[in-house]
Amino acid sequence: MNPELNETIERIQPVNPEWIARAEARQLELTKPPRSLGKLEEIANRLCAIQETFSPSVERREIYVFAASHGVSEENVSPYPAAVTAQMVLNFLNGGAAINALAKVAGAV
Repeated sequence: MNPELNETIERIQPVNPEWIARAEARQLELTKPPRSLGKLEEIANRLCAIQETFSPSVERREIYVFAASHGVSEENVSPYPAAVTAQMVLNFLNGGAAINALAKVAGAV
């Protein structure tokens, strides 16, 4: 496993539920309809709680892409044949997938 990834995993601490509550309360004070941003608000609240601040920063962005076999199409779980997996991975590696465009815009690696 990647030593840098191991170090990151070891630094992960449980999120303080008090900070989640504080972030949720702050969201309700903002000039917008309550909970109007849906999942984005949940993510923002969690980020505030992780960093224990109402002004979190995301200076170092990383994206991890995982690929698995589409072979379950034989059991009608996936509508795509197993060959799609290799095509998708090649597309990721060649920079042609949507995630590549999103990573570029975000300045993520």
